[in-house]
Amino acid sequence: MGVTILVAIYARQSMERPDSVSIDAQTDQCRKFAGQDYKQYCDIGYSGKNTNRPQYEQMIKDIQSGKVTAVISYRLDRISRNIIDFANLLELLEKNHVKYISATEQFDTSTPIGRAMIYIVMVFAQLEREPIAGRIA
Repeated sequence: MGVTILVAIYARQSMERPDSVSIDAQTDQCRKFAGQDYKQYCDIGYSGKNTNRPQYEQMIKDIQSGKVTAVISYRLDRISRNIIDFANLLELLEKNHVKYISATEQFDTSTPIGRAMIYIVMVFAQLEREPIAGRIA
């Protein structure tokens, strides 16, 4: 019995807000890139400040066990709002020959400029998270 190869769709919504993109809307957009074989990993009510999220952790295990060929998220900040965590994910994806796709942002991670753009966007995602965390505390 072989390992099932699939596309991982990851969605995260930290809290229900009128201006936030719902889990359903995120996954609907991602499915346009996924094809037939995919698995959804959805964390509702979890911040992007760290990776302590049950479905995210399961996705990482599936990547490490060779079950995943690509990871798709609605935007980079749905994966993480911490640049170090995102960098660690990109390293894990590269090590396991897994592609990353943002459903709403155009990044070519096979080029140096594409990788640099991802890190620039992540810096702003982390900066955006910090004032949000201050308002919630």
